[in-house]
Amino acid sequence: MIGLSTAEGAAYGAAIQAKWAYALNRGERVKLPQLTDAYIKTDPATRALPRKVESKKYRALQHLHQGVSRALAPQFSVHAGLK
Repeated sequence: MIGLSTAEGAAYGAAIQAKWAYALNRGERVKLPQLTDAYIKTDPATRALPRKVESKKYRALQHLHQGVSRALAPQFSVHAGLK
């Protein structure tokens, strides 16, 4: 894990994702790593290594999240139809 060199990481990430989506919408074949490599700068002082106990908890939570997402997937189209 490593932090970004900007304090506005979430907004910065959203802007890069928006640029990627806009390019795809225009038919441009842009890969997300192309954009992240061009715009993202990391702060080496924030580097952290995973701890086994937390990694195990994270994997369990990630598995739970994926299951919930799969279970809710049919509802996404219902939600989209409520415009």
